[in-house]
Amino acid sequence: ALGLQQWAVRYNGVGNAEDRPAKMIFKGNRLYITGHTSNGINNDVVTLKYDVTGVLLNEIVFAGAGAGLDEGDDLFILNNAVYVAGTEFVAGNMNDYLLIKYDTLLNQLWKKNYNGTADTDDRAFGVSATSTDVYVTGSSAGAGTGNDVALVRYNASTGTQNWAKRYKSAGAFNDEAYSVVTDAAGNIYTGGVTGSA
Repeated sequence: ALGLQQWAVRYNGVGNAEDRPAKMIFKGNRLYITGHTSNGINNDVVTLKYDVTGVLLNEIVFAGAGAGLDEGDDLFILNNAVYVAGTEFVAGNMNDYLLIKYDTLLNQLWKKNYNGTADTDDRAFGVSATSTDVYVTGSSAGAGTGNDVALVRYNASTGTQNWAKRYKSAGAFNDEAYSVVTDAAGNIYTGGVTGSA
């Protein structure tokens, strides 16, 4: 705990360009990282797992079918589930919320998207989970309302969307949420920024 460097590792994706981490979590003597990696044309979601000596144990790259900018922004781990939230480019929708559930070996279990009411730019920035539910929050374009906060609840086992709740301030100002947490009583809290006149 003296701040002495123990090791340093680098990750270079297939595009040999910008690779950027967004969130790191240390769990069970393993370091998990999510972010984006360049494929040489655009970005894909990358999630990595290292041991305590910096050895890369598992790597998974998610490239959406839309061949656009796919990026991981947040990471949450509960028991044997690894949840990654971010953005997937979907043809016809521009960007959608992206939520992927992996096991701890980074095998994909399911993948879900959320497309907001304006059918354009939706970006997930925060994820949290309980044993039964997964919550994703972020910024979702509204029809004539600018960006709204959209909080989406999924079934943790199946990935089925249970509901989506939207918050917009008065007027067509941009509202965005960046994090979400839950408490033992089942309440959900999401925080971010809201526009005002």
